[in-house]
Amino acid sequence: MDNILNKTSKYVTNLLSEKLSKDMYYHSLAHTQEVVANAKEIGENSGLSSEEMELVLLAAWFHDTGFTNSYEGHENTSLRIAENFLSKNNYPSEKINKIINAIKITNLTFKPENLIENVIRDADLYYLGTTEFFNQYELLRKEWCIKLNKIYTEIEWLELNIDFFFSHVFYTEYANKKLSPQKEINLAKLKKILSINNGHKPVKDIK
Repeated sequence: MDNILNKTSKYVTNLLSEKLSKDMYYHSLAHTQEVVANAKEIGENSGLSSEEMELVLLAAWFHDTGFTNSYEGHENTSLRIAENFLSKNNYPSEKINKIINAIKITNLTFKPENLIENVIRDADLYYLGTTEFFNQYELLRKEWCIKLNKIYTEIEWLELNIDFFFSHVFYTEYANKKLSPQKEINLAKLKKILSINNGHKPVKDIK
């Protein structure tokens, strides 16, 4: 377990350090490292076996590597990078397939179907339930402006994030219990800021 994880961490760290654009303010090397740490924490507290833990940590390392080649649709590139690297290191194909499925789940159009996938989804969006949310929220806004030419007014950005909060759920019992209280605080703050920007008009729940 440690051998392939060590090889992967070195490979991905070098790849992102050398090839990731410097204007990736949110999807940075630090983000990947945080997702790996989050996956370890959630996995250890969700009953993952040692084999399952290896799979989820490998998926966490590779999940954003595709950003080195493209922005939109980066998940598909991440899959190919993971598959190529792991195959070259003689990693079992049936395990590679599970890792590929876990990486796919970081695309929010898909719904997790097992514990490994639940863990990586929660690890990727862990920040929603932390006091770091508003810092990350601004980094993502800046990145989208540059990479996707998506420019939002303050009200549009607030409404977009409030809408996302209402659609989002934590899938593991551990993440839900630990992160939901701060997530609710963050949501309340978003709604308060929106209310102020709207001239103190009541903010309706966006669903």
